[in-house]
Amino acid sequence: MSGRWPPIIEGVKISRWRRAKGWLLTLIAWGVLLYLLQPLLHLLWAILLVGLGAQDALAQRQAHLLINDLLPFLAVIGLFALWLVSFAFVRRRRLADASRRTDQPGPLELERHAAHWGLTVEQVRTLQAARISVVHFKPNGDIEKLTGRIAREGRG
Repeated sequence: MSGRWPPIIEGVKISRWRRAKGWLLTLIAWGVLLYLLQPLLHLLWAILLVGLGAQDALAQRQAHLLINDLLPFLAVIGLFALWLVSFAFVRRRRLADASRRTDQPGPLELERHAAHWGLTVEQVRTLQAARISVVHFKPNGDIEKLTGRIAREGRG
């Protein structure tokens, strides 16, 4: 096995410049998103005011925005939702199709399984029978030591 295991992402190795750059780019992205959503936010605010009774009706500009800008967006959302539902339906039918089913492969021989992990057959049997197993790894990822506790009869 090459490299350290498990792969741990450590944030302490990131320089301050990279952290500041990440924050700055994130803030810029949020600012651009809010700027692009500004007409929609104004429209939602106007709809809220109409709903609360603070205004009698939407202004002509806001109604135009609702019809010309928001409805095509909602149509695209509806199209994607329809695509997702149809994909799920087709996928479910494919998975349920009995002619495509295959039998599960036979169990792996215990000797091959043990050899793959560098263990003895007795160690693998102990791990299979153990309710709790503790595995100690070497720095290179190889198994160093195994501890297994077999469950007592009548429990668990």
